[in-house]
Amino acid sequence: MNLNLSKKQEEILNFLNNYISQNGFPPSIREIGKNVGLSSPASVHSYLKQLEELNLIKHTSNKFRSIKVIKKDNKNKIPLIDNINFINNTKKYLELPFIIDNPKCYAYKCINDIFDFKTNDYLIIINQKKYKNKDIILYSLNDKLKLDKYENIKEKKDIIGKVICSINKLF
Repeated sequence: MNLNLSKKQEEILNFLNNYISQNGFPPSIREIGKNVGLSSPASVHSYLKQLEELNLIKHTSNKFRSIKVIKKDNKNKIPLIDNINFINNTKKYLELPFIIDNPKCYAYKCINDIFDFKTNDYLIIINQKKYKNKDIILYSLNDKLKLDKYENIKEKKDIIGKVICSINKLF
C-alpha cells in the first residue's frame, strides 16, 4: 500500500478484507482485536477511526458488524451506457468525484436536449422494480437508447431504469 499505513493499520485492513470475503459479513470489534493482537476494544476502535479518516472503511460505531471496506479501484466509477456500448456490450465507466454505492446504477450521456437535460449531461440511472408515470425512463427501442416518461413507454420490458439525477461534468 502506498498510503503510509502503520503495520497495525495494514494488518487490520487485510484482516477485514479477508474476513468479509470469507464470511460475507464484517467481523465484530472483539474478533478484530483477537486476530490482530489487540486486547482492548478501545484500541480497535481507535484504529478503525484512523482507517475511516483515510477513507478506507466506513464504520458506524453504534451498530454491530457495520464495517465496510471501501474499494479504491472502482469506488468512483459507475458503468457508462450509450448506444454504441449498449449494442456491442462493451464496458465503459464514468468517474465521479463522489461515491454511488449501488450496483444497479448506470450513467448515460445525453446526445441531445430533452426534458430539462442538455446535450452532454450525464444522467444517473437506477434500475428498480416499480416506476411512477412521471418518472423519466431510459429504455431501449430497436437497439437504441431513448428517454421518455414512464406513462409513454409501451414495452415495459425494455426499461433500463429511471433518471435520479443529472450531472454536467465540469470537474
